[in-house]
Amino acid sequence: VSESLPFNSAMSSIWSFYKGSRWRLGTISQTDEVTLNLNYDNVLEAILGLLEQTPDYMLTFDFSTNPWTVNVASRGQTVSAEGRLERNIQSAVVEYDETDLCTVAYVPYETQIDGSDNEQIARYTADSESIRLYGQVEKSIPGNGYTQQQAERAAQLYLRKHKKPKVGIDIGGLDLSKITGETLDSFDVGKLFRLAIPKYGIIVEECITSVSYSSLYLKPESVRIMLADAQDKVIETLKSISSAVSNARKTT
Repeated sequence: VSESLPFNSAMSSIWSFYKGSRWRLGTISQTDEVTLNLNYDNVLEAILGLLEQTPDYMLTFDFSTNPWTVNVASRGQTVSAEGRLERNIQSAVVEYDETDLCTVAYVPYETQIDGSDNEQIARYTADSESIRLYGQVEKSIPGNGYTQQQAERAAQLYLRKHKKPKVGIDIGGLDLSKITGETLDSFDVGKLFRLAIPKYGIIVEECITSVSYSSLYLKPESVRIMLADAQDKVIETLKSISSAVSNARKTT
């Protein structure tokens, strides 16, 4: 079964299948339209399927409640953490990948003409700034059984994720927040992080996706930070939604 509905309604629908007692769903206020596909093996996979359609959201967990609470929070939109060489950054590896760069997307969708499916191809473009910087990089986005509205949603999601080169950043740094008391010196998943290397003219802003410590006891200040997504699952999500839509149409 596949349908389009607000994010909070989709989360409630998925959570109705949870039969455990250790977790509860918090108040979900996000109302972005998503495509709900219930063709998953478990509740967690279905929730992750929604999050793959909404890159600005992430799961958070409150272990102070009983049962524990699952919430959905927005990733940082303004810089709230910063790293600079010769201060709190010991090493930084920045990798750019233009393999999936796309500023013009072609997406197929179906219309009904005389009771039969008729395939159309729609052309969608990224924002003018991306076109100016990277030119017209065209790609065909796979789809099977999209309506025009679903094709537009798929194109918007794909262009949002691919309108600029993918960036992967691996940072070895020092958490100085306990010493300085500065918010910019603390690193948490979801924060928008600014990496500044003035010597080489590099300033990169990406969300923190992973924070790990080599030894919390021996070196509590030594931290490894990952920025941006290591793996891009947007295309897999689009394919699964497209397949579900196609199967649903065939059985109605």
